[in-house]
Amino acid sequence: ASPARGPPISGLSRISGASATWSVPSFSRRSVLIWRISLTTVLSFSKRWLLAVYFCQQAIEKYLKAYIIKVGQQPPPLHNLRLLADIAGLSQQMDQTKLQHLVQLTPFYIKARYPDYKQRLSQLLNRETVDDFILKTEEFIQWMQKLIS
Repeated sequence: ASPARGPPISGLSRISGASATWSVPSFSRRSVLIWRISLTTVLSFSKRWLLAVYFCQQAIEKYLKAYIIKVGQQPPPLHNLRLLADIAGLSQQMDQTKLQHLVQLTPFYIKARYPDYKQRLSQLLNRETVDDFILKTEEFIQWMQKLIS
């Protein structure tokens, strides 16, 4: 029988073997540029604000999980960004703006997947709020890139 394998984590390369460990991804300016182009496309052509903020949440989740891997731990199957930052040991290094951003983004993973909440969450978003989420996410990613590299 093959060893038990954890769930795949988008953007992370897997090293197969008995321990089923994950490798730290090679994040680059190119990957951030692709992420930014994807968001710009979503916003410019479809104005799907909820999807754009969901992308922000997903990007930060992947970076936090990559850092958890870098420090030698297995990333838990969680989507709560503040809790992932605590597990990674990064919360004490973050200012209030970063911590608040994590808290504000978390519901956009959990609740965006449930139809009842989509309408309510969508009503909270407009071009200005989404632009703010994107800007803060880009700043967070740049900070995380320094920690991971």
